[in-house]
This record gives sequence, structure tokens and C-alpha cells, in this order.
Amino acid sequence: MKEATVGNWMTVEPLAVTPNETLLVAHERMQEANIRHLPVIDDWVSRWVVGLITLGLIRQAELEVAAMYRGSELRPLVSQSKTVGELLATDPITIAPDEPLAEAARLMLAHKLTALPVTDDDNQLLGIITESDIFGYLIETQTPERS
Repeated sequence: MKEATVGNWMTVEPLAVTPNETLLVAHERMQEANIRHLPVIDDWVSRWVVGLITLGLIRQAELEVAAMYRGSELRPLVSQSKTVGELLATDPITIAPDEPLAEAARLMLAHKLTALPVTDDDNQLLGIITESDIFGYLIETQTPERS
């Protein structure tokens, strides 16, 4: 059985986006991979984590602009013109791979997050831990054996 550390339960080398990519690119990347979170990295060389973009944030941005203009036909225009960087808060919350899974869950609950980028000591992206990963751990370790 895998130890209950973030590194043992995270998704390694997750898909990511940079701040200058459009919301449309981020949304399409999420749809293709059937995921709801993308770490945001400064560039593809250093892969330094600057934030996390979620499907919920993208949809909220689309709805806010559409509501201003009272028309959903603007939704594609919003996704094509707004960048990921425009939605990011500064100072993202990350976690190290050697932290206990319980610490990831605590951080997610305390900050109302559904995922955390996993980084090394230099803030370089190593993976992502999601609420689904934590649920997977619970199912694998807490479900009684059936005979």
C-alpha cells in the first residue's frame, strides 16, 4: 500500500498553462483531458508555479461578461480575449510532495480549494493533488475487504 504522502497520490507532470494563454486554450485543454484544474506556470522552461486556474473560474469570467452585455453570444469572445493571467491571484498555495496527504486536505479545506500544485523547493511544478486523489486514497485504504 502506498504511503499517505502527497507525492504518492498526486498526478505527476500534469498539463499546465502559462499566464499569457487565453481562457479558451485553458478550457480546451481541460475538456480534452477531462480535468477541472490546471497549474499555471511562468514558462515552459522553468515551470515555476504562479497559480492555479479552474474550470469554475473560467465559467465565472464568461458569465460576468455575458451578464454585462446580456448576451451569451459573447462567451466565445471572452474566452478568446481574456488571458489566464487576468484571473490569477498572487501568491498561490502549493504543497511539497513529502507532505502528508492530510496536510493537503487541511489546506484545501482552509482555503476552499479543490486542488493544489505540488512543487519542489524551487517552486517548480512536479504534480497536482486534487480532492479526487484524496478520495482515491480513502477508498483504497478505508474500504473494508469484501470476501
